Amino acid sequence: MAKREDKPEIIRAEVMGFCMGVKKALSRALKLAEEQGDSPIYTLGPLIHNPVALKYLEERGIRELKEDAPGRGFLIIRAHGIPPAEREKYASLGYTLVDATCPRVLKSQRIVKEYSRKGYFIVLVGDKEHSEIVGIKGYARDCTVISSRWEAEKLSLPEKCLVLAQTTYSQEEYKEIITILKTKNPECIIQQSICPATEKRQESLSKLLEVTEAVVVVGGKNSANTTRLYKRAVAAGKPAWHIESAEELPADLADYKRIGITAGASTPDWTIKEVETRILEEAFMANILSEIEKRRAKRALDTREIPSDVLDRIINAAVLAPSCANKQPWRFVVVSKEPELSKVKEHLSGGNYWGKKSPTIILVATKRDLDCQLDDSRDYALFDTGLSVMNLLLQATREGLIAHPIAGFEPVPLKKTFGIPEEYILITLVILGYPGDESYLNDKHREQEHEPRKRKPLGEAVNFNSWGF
Repeated sequence: MAKREDKPEIIRAEVMGFCMGVKKALSRALKLAEEQGDSPIYTLGPLIHNPVALKYLEERGIRELKEDAPGRGFLIIRAHGIPPAEREKYASLGYTLVDATCPRVLKSQRIVKEYSRKGYFIVLVGDKEHSEIVGIKGYARDCTVISSRWEAEKLSLPEKCLVLAQTTYSQEEYKEIITILKTKNPECIIQQSICPATEKRQESLSKLLEVTEAVVVVGGKNSANTTRLYKRAVAAGKPAWHIESAEELPADLADYKRIGITAGASTPDWTIKEVETRILEEAFMANILSEIEKRRAKRALDTREIPSDVLDRIINAAVLAPSCANKQPWRFVVVSKEPELSKVKEHLSGGNYWGKKSPTIILVATKRDLDCQLDDSRDYALFDTGLSVMNLLLQATREGLIAHPIAGFEPVPLKKTFGIPEEYILITLVILGYPGDESYLNDKHREQEHEPRKRKPLGEAVNFNSWGF
């Protein structure tokens, strides 16, 4: 696939990032840190399945409890919840419990507790090791956990049976499992416990897959719902990557122009934004290299006029160049009108005959005292003006123009014609124009139009850590 020439279009999933339960838990923890900053604050397990968010919490004094030992301070129960036995245990160890269990998970816990008292057999559908399932199971008396249709097919159900799913489980998979269980026991009670945001997140991904070439899924590698999003994207046959932070963005992403972004329920908004920004930044850097590779000092010009807005962008790019102490020593005279343009062309050298077809020529001048003048003859004016001209050349290339700086001209009469003070150095003229017919070029220049770029071997220009030339 060809490398893109323009910045990619980034399309965000309509629903992604923090779910209601995670937002509540994070808000509760941060508020506690603000109000009780002098007391130890712990979480029972990682508050969020996202290393970026966990680092953010640690920087604010909120850490995961690492050992079951007597202690003091606050212990936050995360959104997934915990079994009742664990609540009792940590309260008895001396911690002040702060319940940040997701309201939907609390509802599932209450339902399982209620139906268990009525003698119902509980079937939990989800990841057996997931903290939410472990917590809900703690409220059941007679319970089994299944996670696939194959396990559902092997299951025997008693007359009184309740089926309930992990709140982040796939709605499609849950429907398949329900269908199987209903054939075994049509009277079993089915709870629709999956969080609507989970289903909306999956639906939003499906829409995203239809309009993008590749998808980036942002979220913790240990986040079940994020992993499910990633697997769904892969199953759809789309190039997809599961990353935790912008640093993990793959180089392959540069091959795609329409890139989708979605994120798991524990992914902070700021991480999503960082990923989006990094994609655009890397595209920008890739495009700079592309323009450098495309820029050639060609001579076959068309005489058609260059629009003023294009010239504005070219000059704006030039004046954005860096300079010593921000002195900006460059001075440009943009010549695109007659009779001034003809006056410039009168002073071109014979070898630059081709420049007489140019619709715009830019005079580039500076003087040494406009910039830093340091020891060892380090006069920065010429260097910084050169940086500015490079910006100009690259933007002109971006605009589809030929931009050819020349040294062959008569500087003294040109300076006099345009009133440039004698102390200024008229360094170069930049010949601008759209690509045109090369028939008017001489044989040598016509041949050079198609020659590959010639550069010295890298070793003749670059050494590392020592002079070596």
